[in-house]
Amino acid sequence: MLFITMAILDAIIETEFRYCSAMGARLLRLPNSVRASDDRIPERAAYNYVFILKDAPLDEAAAIVREELRCSGQSGSPHASIVFHPENQHWQAIGELESLAYSARYIMVLSLPEPSEPLPDEHCRILGTGDLEALRAFECHMYAARGAAYARRQTEIKLEIYTNRKEFDLLLYAFEGRVVGDVELYTDNGIVKFDDFKVQEDYRQRGFGKKLQRFALSRASRNGASHLYAITDDDGFVREMYRKDGFVAVGILHTFRK
Repeated sequence: MLFITMAILDAIIETEFRYCSAMGARLLRLPNSVRASDDRIPERAAYNYVFILKDAPLDEAAAIVREELRCSGQSGSPHASIVFHPENQHWQAIGELESLAYSARYIMVLSLPEPSEPLPDEHCRILGTGDLEALRAFECHMYAARGAAYARRQTEIKLEIYTNRKEFDLLLYAFEGRVVGDVELYTDNGIVKFDDFKVQEDYRQRGFGKKLQRFALSRASRNGASHLYAITDDDGFVREMYRKDGFVAVGILHTFRK
């Protein structure tokens, strides 16, 4: 299992770049790095970062970090995100260059079984045109803590992409006439990204998330994918939850922020 998942690590990284592009971020590929940027939501760290490639030498990595900090300081950007490839270990030395805090994001991979029919559940379904208003209300609620403007922009972008890009599936959990959970699937060359999995606060600890996850895994498998992956910031409960479900950690993305 570990050998198989380690072999697809670079494919997952490439899928991440194509995912950012599909979500509307611009990609600029440089000799030792890749920049992803999205002016529509500049505070959205997931689409605005510099990714340092695995073969970048220490002096080049250090130069990239210093330049990114300089540019973000001049622009007044609220943050500068610098992400290291899991196999580039220079992040340990980079942390000594500046007073930078870093977070660890774990790449969790699951080898999918042979396709099977999902267990019937009237609450789980694929996004349909009749679900758009209920989904809008759910998404705006879930992002409300980031502010009304952020919630509105994020929701509008996601709804447009979900309804116009065939690479995306949005799976819903509907209960009592409302959307209370959803998860995004992005399919790329036999790999599925399992992303933005969430359940509304008042409906947690009731098994809804587990049912939605199982529905998603069945959907990904029946679409012909061999592996599914998720990236989590959580070092404890969430990562352990993935591990219990058969996911294997194949790498850590070290993300430095100003």
